Amino acid sequence: MTDEKNDKAPRKKRMNQADVPAYSLEHALRVPTAVFENYAGGPAKPIDVAAAMDLSPTSSQFRMLTGSAIAYGLTDGGAQSNEIVLTDLARKILAPLEEGIDLDAKREALLKPKIVGEFLTKYDGSQIPKDQIAQNVLGSMGVPKDRASDVLALILEGAESLGLITEIKGKKYANLSSPKIRQTPSLPEIDESDYEDDDASVNDFSSQSNTSTLSTSSTPAVSVLQNKKVFITHGKNKAFIEPIKKLLSFGEMEAVVSVEKQSVSQPVPEKVMNDMRECGAAIIHVEDELTLLDKEANEHVMLNPNVLIEIGAAMALYKKRFILLVKDGVKLPSNLQGLYEVRYSGENMDGEATIKLLEAINAMKAEKI
Repeated sequence: MTDEKNDKAPRKKRMNQADVPAYSLEHALRVPTAVFENYAGGPAKPIDVAAAMDLSPTSSQFRMLTGSAIAYGLTDGGAQSNEIVLTDLARKILAPLEEGIDLDAKREALLKPKIVGEFLTKYDGSQIPKDQIAQNVLGSMGVPKDRASDVLALILEGAESLGLITEIKGKKYANLSSPKIRQTPSLPEIDESDYEDDDASVNDFSSQSNTSTLSTSSTPAVSVLQNKKVFITHGKNKAFIEPIKKLLSFGEMEAVVSVEKQSVSQPVPEKVMNDMRECGAAIIHVEDELTLLDKEANEHVMLNPNVLIEIGAAMALYKKRFILLVKDGVKLPSNLQGLYEVRYSGENMDGEATIKLLEAINAMKAEKI
């Protein structure tokens, strides 16, 4: 008799993350951020993405986070896929080409999950109803009654963090075109058992995600804030900085000068990477800082490893929007051929090199990231 009752007991209704992601947008952005910052924008294998996020690739946390990223339209492919690929929407958030594009893209991402988008659109321009009414509305949309409160909190907190909720005289109104920004609140804990097992549908955009404790240090970095900012590196020779600044000013562009490199084996300092993320292009100075002698006392010019790292970062961040200012005698690796390259001789740029650099700057401006 007991077994018969158990057999007839109703199964717990689970939500699909394509309707309501388990994680907030800011938490889900950890996935594309890991791909963007560690694997030059991808694609990347799930195990590599998990390693970059310091998560186990088989953990429910990673599985559900990747699912949430899919639900918001940030990535294609989840924890069970062959690879994780960034979408154009994610690139707009992580590497916007104009001021404000990242905010617009985040708002678009927030509205992608079916129930989240339908709820906010339903009340666009109107007052958000009291919690009990709002939860009933969510119930009519398919949210289980015992999850309605948490889902409402996730929707409202996500909307408030992106300025989509306007408060007037203590009442909240949905305003999907508002420019106002607010701080992102913490996400309430979510029970994984409330969600469907989305492993089989990861590739067709039904996403998943959750966990209670997420590191705040992994919030996505802001990159390429203004298309007119140009990152400039320099080695020992700083004589090029002022001439380059003047050339950029002719094109109404702003120079962001890198801090001086530290040592041959020192990785690119965090400050340099932060500077690069704030820019939309770069001019990288490549000179003969390192010279080695072989057994026959012949000199061989070697590239500073930090310069190679900076070039790799520039390729990931700016695509073809960067110029290599190379001293004669320095041989570049074959994989760097085809990039904008300006050669100079001596310790300063002559007239010919200056003209070539100006032409390269104009050509670089025409490139799109």
